[in-house]
Amino acid sequence: MSESHREQLMNVARSSPAAVAVKDRDAWMSIFAHYNIVEDPVGSRPHVSGVFDGREGRRGQGPLQRFYDTFIAPNEIQFRVAQDIVVGQTVCRELVIELGMNDKVKAEVPMHAFYQMVQEGGEHKVCRLAAHWELVPMILQVMGKGLGGMMAMLSLGWRMVRIQRLRGILGFCLGFRGIHGRGKELVTDFSRAVETKNSAWLNSIFHSERSEIHFPTLDESPGQAVQIHHPAKFLVDRDVSIATSSMISAGYCISCVIDVQCDEERHHGIGLFEFNARSRRLDRVKLYWDRGV
Repeated sequence: MSESHREQLMNVARSSPAAVAVKDRDAWMSIFAHYNIVEDPVGSRPHVSGVFDGREGRRGQGPLQRFYDTFIAPNEIQFRVAQDIVVGQTVCRELVIELGMNDKVKAEVPMHAFYQMVQEGGEHKVCRLAAHWELVPMILQVMGKGLGGMMAMLSLGWRMVRIQRLRGILGFCLGFRGIHGRGKELVTDFSRAVETKNSAWLNSIFHSERSEIHFPTLDESPGQAVQIHHPAKFLVDRDVSIATSSMISAGYCISCVIDVQCDEERHHGIGLFEFNARSRRLDRVKLYWDRGV
């Protein structure tokens, strides 16, 4: 991957917290492609823009604007970034969101954010933002602030009624569903099965033999940035160990920090483990780390 390609994508990702910090809605919306999806948190109903919007009666950015007005505009938000990774057209960020909901209520929310980009008008734009964070711990943290926390949640609820309406509220509440602790256990099992080279155990964790494990490659082409393995052959194709930490459950996904030993190289990055909601087994594993420039 070239230095210029990486820096172009990183500049787009950095533009999001920069616009949020100064409350510039137009600047924040400008980083997104015409057709875009915001999943924040992952597991809630996605906000999809660029398709027909019944609220506005046209194709446009109405859902994106309503998301900003509901969840970003009223709050003071700062980003503490621990690591940034670029693989192909995706920027991955490990960070903590410092959320100020009013003068007395502040919360810290660990997050793994994935910015997927496309070329539009000669520029890189975000076509999908997936923010992985845990909804229940955030709400409990705010409610633990006493009366101030209760008032902050009531204020959020009223904004959602006014801006998102009933469908939006129900869509947000879908974020309470997911794989939760069971998913974290299976990610740990995945790591142990890889460490012990136990192919039968590894296969039993996955939904099907066509499930996928994605590895970054050294190819400079964004379209060839990952190599795909299937569980049955993974331990044959790769001499690898994968340690996981800082797990976050969002919807039917577990994201985490990873430390990988592979082909006599060590890598530090972010892992994304996607589950089949029906079988509650792994369907796709995506591993992200920088392969150098």
